[in-house]
Formats: sequence, C-alpha cells, structure tokens
Amino acid sequence: MAGMGILNVAVTGLTAANRALTTVGHNISNVDTEGYSRQRVDIEARTPQLAGGSYVGSGVRVANTRRVFDAFATAQVRTSSSSAGYADTYYDLAQGLDNLLASSETGLTTPLQNFFNAAEDVASDPSSSSAREVMLAQGQTLANRFQTLDQALGDLDRRVGEGIAGTIEEINTSVAAIADLNQDILVARGRSGGAEPNDLLDQRDELLRQLAGKIGITVIEQDDGSVNVATGSGQSLVTGSRTATLVVLPGEDEPGRVEVGYRSGDHTANVTGLVGGGELGAFLTFRQEVLDEARDELGGLAKGVAETFNAQHRQGYGLDGVGERDFFVPLDASVPARRAAGEFGVAIGDGAQIAAAGSPGASGDNENALALSALRSARTLNGGTATYGDAYGALVAEVGTRTSQAEVNQAAQAALLDQATAARAAISGVSLDEEAAALMRYQQTYQACAQVIAAASLLFETLIEAVRS
Repeated sequence: MAGMGILNVAVTGLTAANRALTTVGHNISNVDTEGYSRQRVDIEARTPQLAGGSYVGSGVRVANTRRVFDAFATAQVRTSSSSAGYADTYYDLAQGLDNLLASSETGLTTPLQNFFNAAEDVASDPSSSSAREVMLAQGQTLANRFQTLDQALGDLDRRVGEGIAGTIEEINTSVAAIADLNQDILVARGRSGGAEPNDLLDQRDELLRQLAGKIGITVIEQDDGSVNVATGSGQSLVTGSRTATLVVLPGEDEPGRVEVGYRSGDHTANVTGLVGGGELGAFLTFRQEVLDEARDELGGLAKGVAETFNAQHRQGYGLDGVGERDFFVPLDASVPARRAAGEFGVAIGDGAQIAAAGSPGASGDNENALALSALRSARTLNGGTATYGDAYGALVAEVGTRTSQAEVNQAAQAALLDQATAARAAISGVSLDEEAAALMRYQQTYQACAQVIAAASLLFETLIEAVRS
C-alpha cells in the first residue's frame, strides 16, 4: 500500500535525523572535553525497491558515526607534548639552581669577599684581637655557606629523585590504562562488527598524549585497532593488552640515588641512560648534565680553597708562636668532590691561632697575613688559571647559560605545542557555531519527516474509508 511505503520512508528519515541530533548533542556536551574529536553521522540512501517497472526510493540509513580525526595532527600534538614536558621541567629545575648559586643571600660570592676583606684587616693590624676574631667568624661564615649550598644541592638532588619516582608511577598508571583501552576497543569492535568506538579511541589518544608528556614514546597502530607503545629507545611498554613497567632502582654507584629500571616479566634492567624525553628525560638530563656537574665543581672549589689557603697558612705563625697549622679542615684526595663542600670547615678555634706572622714571636708581623690576603687575586685554581672568585663565577655563569638556553627552549616548545594543538582543533575540535547550524538542519529534517508521517497517515485513513464504502 502507498501509505505504508511513504510511512516507512519517513520513519527511516526520522531515525537518521534522530541519530544525527543525538550526535550533535554529544558534540556540544563534550566541547570542553580534553582530547575529544567531534563526530559526524554519514547518511546514505537505502537500496531502492523495484515497483511497477521502476525503482522507488526506500529512504535513508545511517552508514556510520565517525570521528573527525587526523592521525598526523594527533601525532604532532603527542610529539610536541613530549618536548614541552621536557622543556618545562628542565627549565624549572635549572632556574631553581641558578637562583640558588647566583643569589647574594645563598651564593658564595659575598662570603668569599667578606672573608678576604677580614684577612686584609688582619694584615693591616695583625696584633688586633678583634680583627682576628672577625676573620675567624667570616671563615666560619664561608664554611657555613659551603655547607648550606651543599645541603641545598643535596635537597635538589632528592627532589629530582622524588620527581623521577613520581613520574615513573604516573607512566605506569597511563600504560596500564592504555592496555585496558586496547582490550575494550577490541571487544567493542567485535560486538559492532567492526564499527569504531569513537569515544574509546579519543580516550586512548588522550592517554597517549599524557604519557608522551612524561616520557618520549613511539606508537604503532595494529591492524586489529590496538596500539603498541614503546619508549623512544625501544623498550616495549604496551603490546596489545600486555604491559611492561618502569621501576625505581637504587643507584649503582650511589645507593641513595634513584635510577630507572625496566621490568618485563621476571627480568629487570637498569635503563637510566636509555630513556629520555618528557618530564622523566628532563629529570635525568638535568641531574647528570647540570646538577652533578655543579656539585662536583662546588666540591672542587671547596677542596681548592682549603688546600691552597692551608698551604699558605701553614707557612706562618699565630700569636702563640705555633706554625704548621691549618686554617680550614683539610680535604684530601680521599674526599670525593661531590661531598667536599659539605665537609668544608674551619680548623682553628681562636683568632690568636691565625698565622699572620712570618716568624714566631712577633705580634706585629704581618708577612704571612699579606700573603693570605693576596690569595684573593691569586690564580691558584684550575691549573693556575683561575682565582677563587673566577672558579665560582665560572660555575654560576655555566648554570646561568644553561638556564637561559632552557628558558628560550621552553618558550619555543610551548609555542610549537600551541600550534600543534590549534592545528588538531581546527580539524577535530568542536565548533559551537557549526553544531548550532547542524542542530537546526537536523531538527528541520526531523520535523519534515514527521509531516510526511502525518501525510502518510492521512492517506492510509482515506484508503481505509474508501474500502469501507
């Protein structure tokens, strides 16, 4: 019957419009959902029916509900997230170290100057007990500053270790979630006969982006819709629904130091030197290339000051006539450079023991005091090429240069991430203006199909009345 044919066609239109309206509503609801890709309903004509020697249309059907997605744009966001995560973390750490070393309140420049100013005062009046006590006090202040800096650098090292451990935990959480989504996607595709579970795919892409911000990764999509994930250097993290994990290991040379292990099954290997990218790579690179070098150079300066100042101090005599006395606690070769600053201290306990005289028994003798104060400008360090101030200044300058470079890199990587995110949004993002227009179009389609149903109903009723007559 004609009425039934029209009714069926209109119902297919209503069904398609309803699906489209539902999808538009889903898009609008997820306009602020991170990583969401807008979805579109593909509608196509149903197979026409042969009637009276010609084909008559039989309405429409929903061919697919697909997400508007570009694999390259998504991969660019993932890559940029890894670089930006690295740059942000590295700059934050470098800036903290730079502020610590360069500050007049926490650095060594001011205590060094004050100590040698006090040494010059003793040279000007070697018999003055007050000048001697001031020099002793300034020596203790210098020692305290070495120790405080060493403690601060040690605290920063522990902060880096905590950052490594925390990032590893976050990586493992994301890895497990990606593997679970791989399984969920496979099940969903199987139930639907191959249709893509769009929202699950978006969730997995967002997890991959977050993971890339923590560690450099490579992602390989499989034919079954799952993805395999590995670190940038090739350690597999996700294979289908199976996972490997990163673990925290004690340092091989320093047991108290956190290093990175890779565990697959029952096997665990130290991969500290292999993983990179993202926040984890920044922690490891900063620690190795900046923090460790700064601690070694600070310790080397402490050993140099103690050795060269003591060598000159031992050539003089205190007011008690005693010579061959160290001013600072000796730091011999058995003390590792990285620990030397923490062990730097003053060896004498009385200003009268300062060896200002060049010979015993002469209270007004300032011969050795002059030699001690002259060490301020003497090139005694780094093979006779640097003063104490030069050596510390070089350390500050090196850290400052790295910090400046890190700041430039952070700004550049942030800009690249913004560009990649904008490029993806232009393709996959939800535009409320576009969705509002689509909402009106599908609403009108729905209303028009409803009018067709009303017309079909009227035709059917007319036909029934004719038959009854």
